[in-house]
Amino acid sequence: MKKGETIEGQAEVVEDIAPEQLADLAALEAVAAADIPPGGETEAEPGPAVSSEESLAGLLVVGGMAAGMMGYKRVAAIWNEPACRGFSDRACPVLRKYSWGMRVLDFLDTGAGVEEMALLMYAAPLVLATMAAAKEDAADMRPAEPEKQAEPEKPAPYRPESMPEVHEVGG
Repeated sequence: MKKGETIEGQAEVVEDIAPEQLADLAALEAVAAADIPPGGETEAEPGPAVSSEESLAGLLVVGGMAAGMMGYKRVAAIWNEPACRGFSDRACPVLRKYSWGMRVLDFLDTGAGVEEMALLMYAAPLVLATMAAAKEDAADMRPAEPEKQAEPEKPAPYRPESMPEVHEVGG
């Protein structure tokens, strides 16, 4: 859309509109022409592509893999795919019994929070490494303990058997 042109049913576009605004107006016109509702949603909302059980199992498997990448090989071996699937298959029915559990399952069903999970998985190793580095830095900042000076030798303790034998004179 160029300056001076009109949008369907609108007055002439003002001469001082920025190119970005012209692009926005053209996009709005295209949306109106396509009869797409605001927000871009379509009429038929698809259901979850993955079940709660599959989502939870996948999340747990990724957690096990993250543990392995952080050096916890035994933990990663415990949280393998069959174990995660078994846990998920048994946990989801229990979660369905409670309102807070339904919120967790809804979170898993809708895929909401994927960005938060990605952030958590990215941040966890950074946080752990930061904590270890801070601990080492704190140890480096402590004043060094002064070297203990050698104490002078103490005289040996008195022992009667170490005394020379005394002889009586006279008698």
